[in-house]
Amino acid sequence: MANTVYVNVSGTWKEADAYYVNVNGTWKTGTEFQARVSSEWKGGTSAAVGDGLKLTQIRLGTARLTHCMRWLGLAKRSMEVASEYVEQRESFHIKLADRESVQMMLGGLAADIELGRLITMRAAWKLANGDFARKEVSMAKNHVADTLHRAVDTALQLNGARGYSKDTPLEWIYRYARQARLVDGASEVHKMVLSRIYRDEGLNFWSWGV
Repeated sequence: MANTVYVNVSGTWKEADAYYVNVNGTWKTGTEFQARVSSEWKGGTSAAVGDGLKLTQIRLGTARLTHCMRWLGLAKRSMEVASEYVEQRESFHIKLADRESVQMMLGGLAADIELGRLITMRAAWKLANGDFARKEVSMAKNHVADTLHRAVDTALQLNGARGYSKDTPLEWIYRYARQARLVDGASEVHKMVLSRIYRDEGLNFWSWGV
């Protein structure tokens, strides 16, 4: 048939009506391999049957924090680009950096970035001490994702058309920042997690336990 797909198995082209697995130098169809595993493998499991998802979720805390670290770096870079520009750009004979409205924008961002660093470090500390840190990781992920989006949006606004062009990294960071509120759990999901934890813990939600 014209639409048949072929795969090269040890130099021989075979129709790809089955996938092939190399087992100790011998090519077997996926069905044969599955049967062999079922009949011959006597090893133990690393967890109870059905707990696979729980095992994969263990990495989510650390993975989300690595996102946060990267996003904080991008937020700082966005603010750096904005700060350099407003220090030299003048509007009606006044530097943008001297305008109160611009100062409020950059000052708020500076505080948000520092808060993101502190939340991320606290979550990392909890993880390092054997805690799953679900609450702290969710707070860090949400706050830092929002901070990145706000930082690059503000930087782009202050740079005007220059920020929208490829003369600066802002246009790329702006496109990249949008996914921060989606990957490894949408922001709404993390807020639901935080709400559930608050309902369970009450005022202890804010207890540091140290």
